[in-house]
Amino acid sequence: QSPDLDHIEVSLAELQGSSRERFANGTNGTNGTYECYWTHHPNRTLGGEIDEIPGNALGACATVETCAGILQNSLRIGQPFLQESVGEVSEVRWCTPHISPSRTNPNASDSTLLCPFARVVGLLGSAFRLLSNSTSMENFSPELVKQANAEVAAFASGFDPGDAHAAGREAWATQWPLWQVLGRLQQRMDFLRDPIASSAGTKVLSSLQRAMGFDDEAWRLVLNELDEVSAKVKAPSSLRERVRCISGTSCVAEFFARLHTMLYSTEKLPLRDQIFMQNEDAILPEFMVRSKRMDYNDPKELDYDWKAMVQEVKARFAEGHELTREEEMQGLMPKEHPLQVDRLQLAHFILEVRDQILQEGPLYRCLEWDMPLLLVHAFSAYCRYLDIYSYSEPHPSDARLGLPGRHEYKSGTIHYWGDMEKSENFSV
Repeated sequence: QSPDLDHIEVSLAELQGSSRERFANGTNGTNGTYECYWTHHPNRTLGGEIDEIPGNALGACATVETCAGILQNSLRIGQPFLQESVGEVSEVRWCTPHISPSRTNPNASDSTLLCPFARVVGLLGSAFRLLSNSTSMENFSPELVKQANAEVAAFASGFDPGDAHAAGREAWATQWPLWQVLGRLQQRMDFLRDPIASSAGTKVLSSLQRAMGFDDEAWRLVLNELDEVSAKVKAPSSLRERVRCISGTSCVAEFFARLHTMLYSTEKLPLRDQIFMQNEDAILPEFMVRSKRMDYNDPKELDYDWKAMVQEVKARFAEGHELTREEEMQGLMPKEHPLQVDRLQLAHFILEVRDQILQEGPLYRCLEWDMPLLLVHAFSAYCRYLDIYSYSEPHPSDARLGLPGRHEYKSGTIHYWGDMEKSENFSV
């Protein structure tokens, strides 16, 4: 039973009341203003046993007004209704009313018009069920789709010709999952007609492997790990049962989001600490390349020289050297954290809003947390003073740790420190 079929079954289960209408008498399935028919539901169960019939259970159910269907020759009330149950097969009786067109066409006769949507859903659902269990279009049954189309066309012909949208409004408002089933059928047909999507997946996987830069051995490890993850955990049921993607863009995004939750659930994520780099981390070489500006053999290089950085920025402006977007982004990254995602997002945000901040002209005092990295590289030409606020000043071993304080340099720059979580120690 595929997730697509499960989705249809869930939609049908929400229409429980539609299958139990009161009838006058008779066993032919058609009584008064109702027409009844049966649907087949593998791996679904019906609760509330009425009686077990040795003979024709379908006919017997039609004579009992409380019978919603049968389960293995047992008449059922249907409480619970179409719940998932592996191995069981239910047959459900659906009875659909006739609709009089007189409310939309005053000149129409008093004859009734059968509401077709239950039967249309059954026809389309049957066509979709056949394709869902197939790897080609060979099992497509166009006659089922044509019959569904004919049912809707006959229904629409009974409405006032002057109101061309009356039948469409009825179709749009129906509780039957008409549009869901029709959409899933179209998506399945598109999938089977796609030469890449209908293949065994080797082409798609190999192109994805190349695009991501994995060699064959690494890719084998990826697929094996995903197989193990899939055996341990599933995406949240609310996503699997209720969230349906309708386009390539939405489906690939849903795929990423669900894979992300599954990897977190099995503790495959997060991949690494946001700040501290482990020696065994595969990304360590790239980290070293990004931070090669620092000379770790020279203790003096472990501290930032803000004055020198400001002079470098001013010299670049004087030379008219324009940095690329990527260079600007990297310039706003701390040397110790060249790959930290939230720092990169912050750098991107600063570049996006800088022009808006500067619309009112030069700034006077500019304040940044911990280190004036953003101020130096993005606002040094516009701020009169570059102030900073930090915690744990002046030194972790100092008795004044956590207490508020400030120091003003001869240049006018002020360094504040304190504990932001305590109002009495905030200091600014």
